[in-house]
Amino acid sequence: MPTERLHSKISFASGRRTILWPRPRSIYAALHLFNRTIQSPGRLIRNVFLTVCIAALFGMCARRPIPDLPTRVYWAWERPEDLSTLNTHTEAVAYLAATLYLTPSGLRTYTRRQGLRLPAKAVLIPVIRIEENFDAAMSTEQKHILRAAQLSLIVSAFVALARSERPLAIQIDYDAPQSARDYYARLLRELRRNLPESTALSMTALASWCVGDPWLRELTADDGPVQEVVPMLFRMGADGANIYRHIIVRQNDFTIAGCRTSVGLILDERHSAEYLRYFESDRRIYFFSAQTWSPALLDYTRRGLSR
Repeated sequence: MPTERLHSKISFASGRRTILWPRPRSIYAALHLFNRTIQSPGRLIRNVFLTVCIAALFGMCARRPIPDLPTRVYWAWERPEDLSTLNTHTEAVAYLAATLYLTPSGLRTYTRRQGLRLPAKAVLIPVIRIEENFDAAMSTEQKHILRAAQLSLIVSAFVALARSERPLAIQIDYDAPQSARDYYARLLRELRRNLPESTALSMTALASWCVGDPWLRELTADDGPVQEVVPMLFRMGADGANIYRHIIVRQNDFTIAGCRTSVGLILDERHSAEYLRYFESDRRIYFFSAQTWSPALLDYTRRGLSR
């Protein structure tokens, strides 16, 4: 299986000192090992109880958020990032640890090679992105076969990283096409079955998956494999106007209860500040920046995306 060996550099800023964080080597080692191995009062109480049960059954109640994670998280993608002024009590970093490419010739793995500057006690959430690089002429059935053949390898990569880093949560970022939803659901269940119990499973989601699309409901139920869904309210294409009308104009929440604990925003879209005001009181907010993170950009998010 072809593999690109890419190293990462992550440093912790402590006062004027910059401390090289040794754990990226363990990330690389874990993923490299994976590559090598391939592998009345009474009536009132009763009524309340019944209401809660029915609401849970039909996905009307929001799930409890992942405990111990800060309420603001910055996505750090594959580029040098300066997050040295992070407030470690209220802010965290979800950093791209690796990208897995599903190809006709096998799974290609790229581990992070760009540096991060962080405070010494930063809370970190490793993210693994999955992308597909299939030939356009491939049939749907051929794609199904290739995805299935590589499922166990993907699970092994996540498990190796989680066991090495022992994070509070690990996040999967996969814009699965509609034809791959059954596969994605199976992958999420396999991840939850194999990940350490202490590591929560978070996933990003297209915003449309959380509004009127029921496929996530079972996956995000209390006994489902996913503990956090992060609907991405940016780069929504044709769905953007409908999502804005549903949330901001009509003041509606996501129809899937599992989507009601977190939300993802980008700094450079005009509706992001409105979404932030709407959600920030009761959600964990993930921020993505098209520019490299800097102390100035962090301050910009803290001001509510206001100059």
